Amino acid sequence: MGVALLFDITLQFTYPPVEQFPILRAGLSPLNVSLVNTDLFNVTSTAEFWWYFPGMLSDSQRAAGVDPINCSGEACHSYFLPGSMATIILDPDKPALTPDIHPNAIAYIQNDAPGYQLDFYPADADAPDLTLEDCHLYGLDILALQICVKEGNSSLLVGM
Repeated sequence: MGVALLFDITLQFTYPPVEQFPILRAGLSPLNVSLVNTDLFNVTSTAEFWWYFPGMLSDSQRAAGVDPINCSGEACHSYFLPGSMATIILDPDKPALTPDIHPNAIAYIQNDAPGYQLDFYPADADAPDLTLEDCHLYGLDILALQICVKEGNSSLLVGM
């Protein structure tokens, strides 16, 4: 004689607070597009792009897959970029947080820090085409990056 057990197991990860402390800054800063007009932007932008781009969306410390806002279906992909731990600035007037203070703490949770959500999906059939006038070339003679950006139907159309 056998007994059939039917059950549904749902795991809910919880992180009980160990300590709360003030911070001066966390998350991603607002975009500053005026940086493209600085003298060194053209020289450093390509190096920065190729340094961060390969792991930008695949590094779980820098991006997380989330439900999309502006699209749906298999061709729609959405990511949230919260900023890394390196961008957090703690209050220097408070004691330093070290692993020996809370040896059982396994996570750091920052609430309400600014980030960016990126939804990727194919352009609509009626979206305007990208032209060379929408493109800018950044970099050096030996290594350059061309990025094309245009607004279309309340979305950004981007190409390389």
